[in-house]
Amino acid sequence: DPHFSLFTLDEALRFFLSIFRLPGEAQQIGRVMERFASGYARARPTLFVSADTAYVLCYALILLNVDAHSEQVTNKMTLEQFISNNRGIDDGRDLPRDLLASLYVSIVRDEIKIEQREYISAVTEGWLYKQGGRVKTFKKRYVILSGSVIYYYKTAKEREPLGFIPLEDVEVRSMPDLASFKLIPAGTATVMKSVHAKKGGRTSAFAPGHHRSFLFRAATSAEMRHWARARMRTRT
Repeated sequence: DPHFSLFTLDEALRFFLSIFRLPGEAQQIGRVMERFASGYARARPTLFVSADTAYVLCYALILLNVDAHSEQVTNKMTLEQFISNNRGIDDGRDLPRDLLASLYVSIVRDEIKIEQREYISAVTEGWLYKQGGRVKTFKKRYVILSGSVIYYYKTAKEREPLGFIPLEDVEVRSMPDLASFKLIPAGTATVMKSVHAKKGGRTSAFAPGHHRSFLFRAATSAEMRHWARARMRTRT
C-alpha cells in the first residue's frame, strides 16, 4: 500500500485494475474496491477525511469512465456535473475543485481499461534486454507497450508482469550504440514512477520502484527504431 503515495488516485486506480480483474458480482466488486480505497487512504492520509471518500470517488471515476468512453452514452457528463455529483462526499465536505477537475480531465482523456496480460491492447510487443536497477546487468524481458504504459514480463506467456512503467512525463533518449533507449523523468523530477513485483512474495504483490532511469536494449538498431516509432504512435 505505501507505493500508492507516489500516484494520484486515477493513476493508482489504473495500475490496480491493470493487475486485478474485477469480479462479475457487484458484492465482490464492492469488497475489492473497498480494499483498494483503504490502501490508498492509508498511503495518502492527508488527502481525504476517511477511506470512505476514496471508495466513493473511485466509483465516481469508474462511472465517469463508462460515461465518457461508451458509444451508447450520447449526452456526456460535463465537468460541472461531475463536480456537482461529488459534493459533500468527504464526510460532508467538498473536495477541492482542482482535484476533481484534474481527475475528470485524466479519465475523459485516457480511458481506464482492464489490462491484465490477456486483456492488454498492445501497440507493440517483443523481447528486449532490460538493465537491472542495483546490479547493472541486462536480462531478457518480454515487453509490451500498451498506451502510455510499458509492461515487462519474465516470459511471453506470463500472466502477471514483473513490473510496469507509466510513460507520462517521461523522456525517451536514444543511446549512442543506436540499439538502446533510456527512459528518464521529464522536467525537474529525479525519480521515475514505476512499480515492480516484490521478490519472494505473492505474484500480485507490488512495491514502488526507485529508478532514476530505465535502460532497454534491442537486438538490432532496426528493432530499436521500431520501438521508437511505436512510442510515437502512443502520443498521437
